[in-house]
Amino acid sequence: ARIALRTQQIIAFESGVTNTADPVGGSYAIEDLTDRIEREAQAYIDRIDSMGGTLAAIESGYIQGEIQQAAYNYQLAVERGEQIVVGVNKFRQQEKDPTPVF
Repeated sequence: ARIALRTQQIIAFESGVTNTADPVGGSYAIEDLTDRIEREAQAYIDRIDSMGGTLAAIESGYIQGEIQQAAYNYQLAVERGEQIVVGVNKFRQQEKDPTPVF
């Protein structure tokens, strides 16, 4: 029962699917997200190309800096409760399951 409940909570709170009025009514929400991902990915590719390519971006520390900043922002959002992670900062299990003994 807990797995079913956690699955529902993850879908509701982590996927963002509930942010649209009718998530199963059509693919417009998914297509919008896909378009946004494509635009943002292309912006990164263009930025890296303007630096002289991937190797130059790595050597300059750009890529490592982006990863570090993204990880920091994500952790900050989790700790502030802005990014929900089921079982970590919301819907935590209050009591431990009893350890099965043969």
